[in-house]
Amino acid sequence: MTKPLFPSVVVVTSLALLAVSASGSGRINQEGRILGPAPVVTNSVLFDTPQADAITSAMQIFPVTNPWNEDVSRLAVLTNSDAMIAQIISDLAASRRTLRAFYEMNFVLAPDSQPLVPIDFVDYPDESDPSPYPIPPNMPIEGWPTQTEPLTLLQWQEDVNNTGGDRHSIVVQPGAGDTWETWEALLAGGTNWQAANGAKFNLNTNGLRPAGWTSGDAAGLSMFPALPRYDECERGMVEHACRLVVQHSRNQYIYPATHYASTNTSPNEPSMGQRLRLKSSFVIPSNWAKEETAILLALKKYGALVADNGNFFSISVTPDDRWPSNAFDHISTVGITNFEVVQSTGPNGGPRSPGAPVAVAGPDETARHHLVSLFRSRHGDVWQRLPNQHHRQLQRARPIHAHVARDGRRPCRRLRRNVRCRDSTRHRFVHYPHGHEPEPKLDRRLAALCPAIGQRVVRGGHFVDRPADDERPERNLAHHFKQ
Repeated sequence: MTKPLFPSVVVVTSLALLAVSASGSGRINQEGRILGPAPVVTNSVLFDTPQADAITSAMQIFPVTNPWNEDVSRLAVLTNSDAMIAQIISDLAASRRTLRAFYEMNFVLAPDSQPLVPIDFVDYPDESDPSPYPIPPNMPIEGWPTQTEPLTLLQWQEDVNNTGGDRHSIVVQPGAGDTWETWEALLAGGTNWQAANGAKFNLNTNGLRPAGWTSGDAAGLSMFPALPRYDECERGMVEHACRLVVQHSRNQYIYPATHYASTNTSPNEPSMGQRLRLKSSFVIPSNWAKEETAILLALKKYGALVADNGNFFSISVTPDDRWPSNAFDHISTVGITNFEVVQSTGPNGGPRSPGAPVAVAGPDETARHHLVSLFRSRHGDVWQRLPNQHHRQLQRARPIHAHVARDGRRPCRRLRRNVRCRDSTRHRFVHYPHGHEPEPKLDRRLAALCPAIGQRVVRGGHFVDRPADDERPERNLAHHFKQ
């Protein structure tokens, strides 16, 4: 039996809180994963539930071109990377010089109709998006529930034990595409919400906070897109950059950060927004847990952005009580010398650069990558999928269609197949027998995205593992490309 190529999204149709919109079908994210129909939330849903998994797994959290979603695996290393890593290490106590994963930020998903609630901002009102906020009664505060037992949610909202701490809160409205985030949130007297500050981000744009403004995080960044969630770790890949805390930072911020929290001027201290990446040479042992492996793969591909100062070199994961007990047992053995600092791209760099190539895989399946969709069968043949509405355009694109054999022979005969998919649409494939792969120029462009082309599938510019038993791609793969 043919295995599915891509992890499918679980759509919980039996739950009243989740509906789907047909207009959002066919969406694909930066990882090449088909998102399915856009979710519509009708009740407030806590992060640590299957309902939340179904919703967040179908969300495009910031555009595919956003810095949180940017593939940085091939960015050049900063010239003073070694010195900066050495400084980060020396800033920490000897017992804390490894990566840590802390159970911190959580979130609640709220409908667009969520009633607005007044909230007082007591420390940075001039750098806060104004009250009121769509705060549901079950809004969790950082650490709940795994780090706050035996307190109830209401007791933790009120901080009945005066525990204090950062107490971040995150409310996400998938429909409107907004996330509302605060620092030091507190339900004072059991009736009135207050926080040090508050920030609103729109998940449909690459917009930033005003220059010099903070957010729930010191760097002025959104926290929600940085959190490794239960649903994506269980799929085996965190699909975005992580939030990174260092002991000391510099009095400077770089894109996409908007705020710094230091007086240190040393060029070897990281700036807020500085991008670190796990070295490609780091070997993830095969016996490590799926969840920590998913995070480490993301740190290689998307890296981590410096977002705050603290006492560790750490990333934040959701305090989900469904995590297996061994989910992150080995992360604390990863030394900081396994990281490097990369040359970050700016607001008009990388996938945001003018004229950046766009891959089109059908309606509403756009990602800023190469205009190709290739896969290779077990016998080495290459198949290229031509979306119906674009196949004429692709035929005119000579850099893609001037195909020649690797040995310099004349171009082979190309076999075109029209394939009927499950949704009754037809897609066109171009077949290249083994030895007549696409021209070397195109192969080099593909290799820039992934070192190995063979036995891989390209979706929206990304390579995805494929099963070895797919002998008839024109039949077995067609449904994976349905629009």
